[in-house]
Amino acid sequence: MKLSNKYIDKLSFTLLEGLKKNGNVGFLVKEAEVLSCIKNVITQDAEGEARLDREVKKLMEAHADQVDSGEVDSRKVFGMIKAKLAKEKGIIL
Repeated sequence: MKLSNKYIDKLSFTLLEGLKKNGNVGFLVKEAEVLSCIKNVITQDAEGEARLDREVKKLMEAHADQVDSGEVDSRKVFGMIKAKLAKEKGIIL
């Protein structure tokens, strides 16, 4: 899933605020550093999923004749391949 920078910023801030409100977490560094780390983790995760999507598309292109002929539902196959590759690579979707 493609996440905009604005959405990543908002999500990161919301997560940070949730951690602060919980009260069970203390920060040893400035909140700005924690926020930056949260943003980096979300960005890296989104980039990893985008790489996985590209890999799935390449595999599907190799079998385009079956997909184009209507023998299989391309969305369903995409999801199945993505889930299998994610499991093999240890990626949590």
